[in-house]
Amino acid sequence: MSRSNWKGTAGWGAIADPTRLMSGNVLVATAGTTATNEDYLLQIPSTGATFSISNYAVRINYAFPTYVDSTTASNMSVGLIARSGAFGTDAAVAGLTAQTGYIGRLNRATGKAEIYKRNQVTGTGGVDTLLHSAIIPTSSFDFGVLHTMEFKCVGDASNGVTLELSVDDTVAVSIGDTTASPHTSGFSGIQILSGTTYADNFTVLQYTASGAASIPSYSGWVPTDTYTTADLALWLKSDTGISTRTDGPDLRVSQWQDSSGNSNTLNQASSSAVQPTVIASGNSDGSTAINCVRFNYADNQFINASPSSSLNIHNTGDGITAFFLVRAFQTAVGQAQNAGDDTYVAPLLNYGRSYELFLKDDPTPGTFQQNMQFTNDSNSPSSNNSIYTVGQWEIVGYVNGASTTSDQRGFFKNGTQWSTTTGGYIPSNKDTGRVDSVATVVSGGSGYVASSGVATSGGTGTGLTVDTTTNIGGNITGATVNAAGQGYTNGDTITITGGSGSATITINVSLPLVDLRIGRRNAAQSHLAGYEYGAFDLIEVVLLDKAASIANRQKIEGYFAWKYGLTDALPASHPYKNSAPT
Repeated sequence: MSRSNWKGTAGWGAIADPTRLMSGNVLVATAGTTATNEDYLLQIPSTGATFSISNYAVRINYAFPTYVDSTTASNMSVGLIARSGAFGTDAAVAGLTAQTGYIGRLNRATGKAEIYKRNQVTGTGGVDTLLHSAIIPTSSFDFGVLHTMEFKCVGDASNGVTLELSVDDTVAVSIGDTTASPHTSGFSGIQILSGTTYADNFTVLQYTASGAASIPSYSGWVPTDTYTTADLALWLKSDTGISTRTDGPDLRVSQWQDSSGNSNTLNQASSSAVQPTVIASGNSDGSTAINCVRFNYADNQFINASPSSSLNIHNTGDGITAFFLVRAFQTAVGQAQNAGDDTYVAPLLNYGRSYELFLKDDPTPGTFQQNMQFTNDSNSPSSNNSIYTVGQWEIVGYVNGASTTSDQRGFFKNGTQWSTTTGGYIPSNKDTGRVDSVATVVSGGSGYVASSGVATSGGTGTGLTVDTTTNIGGNITGATVNAAGQGYTNGDTITITGGSGSATITINVSLPLVDLRIGRRNAAQSHLAGYEYGAFDLIEVVLLDKAASIANRQKIEGYFAWKYGLTDALPASHPYKNSAPT
């Protein structure tokens, strides 16, 4: 929230977040007892262009620190402003405060969400008239909790203006302005009455006049321009391929189609709260309003794809690349890893124990502070801390391969290598490549004795043992699976130990006995009885079965940034800082 983009009416400043619920510096929005203070966004951040959007929603994160006596804020109100204007056009009143506009306000004194219309009255300035109000949960002002507030204003003079105020992603009050003179354009802003609020991630989400999300037009490089189905294992996009069902005020996700061409579609057939939800969200620069998929551990929400050869990356590739456009929407990014502690885990994606990526945080100062981890059950590298910020969209990813350079592999945040890792930390054969049966005895060898649990060698996996039958000459005549092992590939040629060591067989291998899951950890990895679930929003996922080159990794980052208005987050040295990849 650069101060240069604002009118500067309020004189507000920024300090290190005292609530410990957001990150870095946050806005101190304050007003004295019985006083009102406002400020207005006049320019689009990082562009210098005048704010000229007409149909939009204003969204912020806000919080109150636990050490403050809540009774001192008993009369406080927190508000968002839309379509404000008429600064100083009336000579009889001060020119700092907007004299026209709409205000969506959470009023702690009345316990209500309120929507006001401000009209200019000559000689008086702006006069606020209450259009509608509704009771809100007292939890909207809980101290020590990260909240969200959003005020949507769309429409025009011909069809009327629709106003909607939401708190913590739930609509609290809505009303239409069908008068002959609705406000049809103007600046967004923040209003505070009688107290102090700490705020961050001020976002303006653009809509059409009808209230539909305004999706940006993107025509640059996309993953399928470089990668075929042989390498691109999964590609999920929230702007296409999502099937939903209506559940009261919620849109619940029953299916999320894979755009990679591999048909690794994710499903959640259960018609209950375990289905993730579709919510409106937006970009860091406020240029668009888009949908994202929310996973909330409070309802054990997750979605999964059936096993497939293309997801079995251990067998199909020589590395892994996984990128996410993700937002942690609350401090507790997932369920506590162990009962009674505060180490939280958000399962972004896992395929049994073969590969798993998750966000992790230990809010009380410890080793893991808002970082990202990969594990293959044997190796578990972690990123440096602060790879994500609560309430903020991040482009985060992991790249590694059998043969990679130190600047190619590791964890990445918004186009910057956040930390490197040891090479070769890639998907394992855990939970994959179990042998179903022996296909054929290729060579019977000699000198064998019929036995059970005979060790084998060769192939892509480990742990296979067989039961054998032999003839009088010591040749193996048959073999059946004793222990299925893991990591094998269908058709592998396997040598049976013992005897002459020359008996060989071929094997049948089915798909692994695990699903690909988003939002829920594999039971074998969970520290809890059952599963662990997360609290995060997703817009896109790109998964490759190889380590992307530096150039292609930067294309993925540029694609995310330009499609969703996140170019401000890219470093100045990024090749796609100023233009989209092609």
